[in-house]
Amino acid sequence: MMPDDKDIDLSEDLFEIAAKQLREDIDWEIYCDLLVTNFNWHRVRIDPAKAETWECVDWLHRNCAGRFDNYGAEFVFKDIHDLEWFVLRWS
Repeated sequence: MMPDDKDIDLSEDLFEIAAKQLREDIDWEIYCDLLVTNFNWHRVRIDPAKAETWECVDWLHRNCAGRFDNYGAEFVFKDIHDLEWFVLRWS
C-alpha cells in the first residue's frame, strides 16, 4: 500500500517541526556554553511546569538586577545573586 500525498505532506511537516526544534535546542546549548564558559554566567534548570507560568516571567522582570535568559525550563543569569534568589523562589 502506497502512502498518498497527504501522508507524505504530513510526514514532511513533522520532519520540519522536529528539525526546527533540534536546531533551536542546539543553538541554546551553544549559547549557554558560551555564556557560562567565557563570560561566567550561571545556569539552572527548574520544573518545566513552573517555568512556563506568567508569574515566573513577571518575577524575573521585577526581581533580577542583572541580565538573564531562558529557553523553556533552562535559565542563565549573569548575576549569581539573581540565580540564588531565583532558585530559592522557583525550585
